[in-house]
Amino acid sequence: MPANKFATIRYHVIDKMLRNKYKPYPTVEDIMEKCGDVLLKPISKSSIEKDVRAMKDDEALGYFAPIEYSRTHKGYFYANSDYSIDKVPLNEDEIEAVQFATNILTQFKNVAIFQDYENAIEKVLDKVNLSTGNATNEKEYIQFENIPTASGNEFLAPLLNAIRKRVRVGFNYQSFKSDASKQRWVEPYLLKEHQNRWYLICEEEGASIYKVFGLERMANVTLLDAKFERSAEFKAEEFFKNSLGITANPKLKAEHVKFECNSVLIQYIDSQPIHHSQEIELTETGGIVSLQIIVTFELIQLLSGWAHEVKVMQPKSLIKELKERHLKALNKYS
Repeated sequence: MPANKFATIRYHVIDKMLRNKYKPYPTVEDIMEKCGDVLLKPISKSSIEKDVRAMKDDEALGYFAPIEYSRTHKGYFYANSDYSIDKVPLNEDEIEAVQFATNILTQFKNVAIFQDYENAIEKVLDKVNLSTGNATNEKEYIQFENIPTASGNEFLAPLLNAIRKRVRVGFNYQSFKSDASKQRWVEPYLLKEHQNRWYLICEEEGASIYKVFGLERMANVTLLDAKFERSAEFKAEEFFKNSLGITANPKLKAEHVKFECNSVLIQYIDSQPIHHSQEIELTETGGIVSLQIIVTFELIQLLSGWAHEVKVMQPKSLIKELKERHLKALNKYS
């Protein structure tokens, strides 16, 4: 049986004590006391005895630790003085899991903020004696999405640092609708990724609502000495709760969006939900999808892409918007 977190901590305490050359042969009482100090609670003698048996014989743990008891010294020791549970190699399934995780991580290798994590994985691979020469060529069996690196990712680390330290940030920003950049001074709250692009959610000086800025349109990002008090009203987990994509406004209320679609699309939407509020009612020809969501640009864009497969039933404002878009598209081909 896999160990719980407290048992795992005790195993490492026991391992460390058995490898301590300056205080060899720890007794059960010694181990009980040390584990109690680490876990801040009393540990029973039977727990330590079970831990020792598990470290020696539990196949699920895989330690097979060479723990022996010295009657002369009345304490435990490792029969192999070089042994440590930290040196136990991973099994084949665990190695494959590490390789799989590494393949995912390499998709972000060009993003500076993730390079530390990549290095950490490489250290793990080195420790378990994995190398590209010995590892299976996973590309023959599985392909990951090739994620292009968007500009602006070099600002992730300094912006994250500013959020943590709660210091104001200045940068030049040029929107898609403008030919010139404008200086912005903001209090940064949150970084969010959407469709391979990163965005900063913040409070801007003089604005009454939270703003969202794309990192790829930033330049000259500077952390200021000025500290700020983070608003207690801002809840990161709630900010995008009723939105799809990156558009969000806490002042807007979620609406009941309802549309019908054919049998093929309803299966796709059922397998990959649009939003956490999604509900589906199956019909003879397909199904009806209901969402409690803010009508954003991203939602309109999504439904527009399914133009010939869906029919929006409500709200009226969304129906009107989609009609106008479809007519404009049709006119381009007239």
